[in-house]
Order: sequence, then C-alpha cells, then structure tokens
Amino acid sequence: RREMLAAAMETLNEREIHILTERRLKDDPATLEDLSQEYGISRERVRQIEVRAFEKLQKAMKNAARDQADQRREALAEF
Repeated sequence: RREMLAAAMETLNEREIHILTERRLKDDPATLEDLSQEYGISRERVRQIEVRAFEKLQKAMKNAARDQADQRREALAEF
C-alpha cells in the first residue's frame, strides 16, 4: 500500500506535493494562510490546489489498485 501511495505521489507536481503534505500529512498542519503567504497566492487558490491534488492522488491510487487486481487475476488464470 505504501508503494502504491509513493507511486501515486509521483503524479503530483512539487507544489501539489508540498501543499498536500503540509495540509494533510503533518501532525501540526499548515494553515491556508501560511501556505498562501509562502506561495504568494490566495487562501482560496491554496484550497483549490489541495483539493485537486487529493483528487489526483485518489484517482492514481484507484488505478494502481485496479492494475494490481488485474495482474492477480491474470496470474490466477494462467495457473
């Protein structure tokens, strides 16, 4: 599962990774205000980037899980 997450993170750009990490993966998450000042963009724009990055991550994880299941089915069919 960690491998799938690491692979899914590769679909994100540096800014998306940083915002997602700071907002969702830290024990003490950064505020929208903190990140908006860091990037020189509005809090709303930070929120939009966070949401889009999370959606991309979910999609990549679902695709990876589906691919893994397909490979297992193919392996069982050959058996």
